[in-house]
Amino acid sequence: MPSKDDPVRVEHKRFGFWPEIFTWRGRRLHARQLERCWTVARGSGEQRCERRYFRLHCDDGTVVMYHDVRSNLWWLDPALSFRPSPASRFSSAVGRFRRTLTAKPAAQIAPKQSAKPRMARGGC
Repeated sequence: MPSKDDPVRVEHKRFGFWPEIFTWRGRRLHARQLERCWTVARGSGEQRCERRYFRLHCDDGTVVMYHDVRSNLWWLDPALSFRPSPASRFSSAVGRFRRTLTAKPAAQIAPKQSAKPRMARGGC
């Protein structure tokens, strides 16, 4: 059974910061976009643990990985990774929106009536 977090070999970092090309479980992945990054630090002194997290969009979906700053190792959390990327969710939402727009023929749509009658301009 694999561990909770799997090791990752980072081959190239974009702007020298976030992983653009990396290998996980023998698969070479290319991050197309960085969605979010954040830092989590716990403890102090010798017990200090600092991690930089990255949420990346790859061709296979969205991955969450982190860099353990102290040990200089990269890890991927499979429980939070490989969900459908927002582009695929957006395209299905657009399809639903188009079906909603074309659901009623134009003849069935009643004209909008204003709630208040307009006042004539001029004196009181």
